[in-house]
Amino acid sequence: MSLSTNVSPANAGSSQPRNALLHGVPAAVQGDRARAVLPPAAQAQLLKNVIGHAAVLSDTPGKWAGTIALLKQNGVDPAGYEDFNKGRPLAIAASGVAPLPSETAESADDDS
Repeated sequence: MSLSTNVSPANAGSSQPRNALLHGVPAAVQGDRARAVLPPAAQAQLLKNVIGHAAVLSDTPGKWAGTIALLKQNGVDPAGYEDFNKGRPLAIAASGVAPLPSETAESADDDS
């Protein structure tokens, strides 16, 4: 499968590539239309997955604080997830994303 973008004169001023399957739909509308197609439950699960992946990658308190700030900037209320030691593992568990292998090894060492 290859990625195809439309580089027509109508798209020349846009910095975002257009999906060739959405021919005739302005690039700015493509993202809105894709979100509108998903049912609310799917949107909620997608958000949980995104936060969970961000939590896995935010392996320091500073990175996690930056992730929380980014969520708040984008209108997501991360209530209950702000704390690095408690909220981050909760975000990972709620999303179903597996933690990185090095983290599971470290937590096993801490339990002994």
